[in-house]
Amino acid sequence: MCIRDRPWTYWFFKGFKQNLKNFLKDRRYLYLYLWILVPLLFFSFSGSKLPGYILPVYPAISIITASAIGERWKIIRTLCLFSFIFYSTLMILAWQLEDSLGENFSPRKPASIIMMNKKPGDIIVNFRCFLQGLPFYVKERVVLVQKEREIQFEEKLDKNYYVKDLETFLSLIKEKRIFCFSYKEDFLELEQKTDVPLYILWQKSGFVLFANFEVETRKIEKIG
Repeated sequence: MCIRDRPWTYWFFKGFKQNLKNFLKDRRYLYLYLWILVPLLFFSFSGSKLPGYILPVYPAISIITASAIGERWKIIRTLCLFSFIFYSTLMILAWQLEDSLGENFSPRKPASIIMMNKKPGDIIVNFRCFLQGLPFYVKERVVLVQKEREIQFEEKLDKNYYVKDLETFLSLIKEKRIFCFSYKEDFLELEQKTDVPLYILWQKSGFVLFANFEVETRKIEKIG
């Protein structure tokens, strides 16, 4: 979190220290400190951790940071300019290094391929991987196959959307039309274990999108 808040981190800790002596006397400061500490402590002990979980603490962090900076407009202008340059550079680097992002890449382009070729009754699958943005782009829930970590906190599993064993998934490939995301090595394993032809529609960053039926090539070319 400290790295993400740069270059404002110094001013946050300065404001945190300055206001520390007041937080027992003034309930407003007490509220700000609890606003930050309770979510941080709660999610520190949680088994599942995602960056978005701590987003609610940022308004309180901003208020404490602003209290330290006050009306130092020259500093504010300098920090804003630095922030713009720093985060613009990060965005450019992230775009250039997309191939190394693993499961964190955007599935927008392969999802477009699915949406152009999908018919009612087709199933979209994540096989041993979990692409967080995929349900948003395909506008429906995605079936998870052999991805234990993503369902470990769910008390009641919907068997229509989670498949634990490989044999069940292989049967599903024979019975239904599917679009499936997987790591390339897992795709090669599936090819060896099923007699149903599998067709690669898209591949990048060690991932492949494949289907168990032929897709019109010209529709894929439009996306690429």
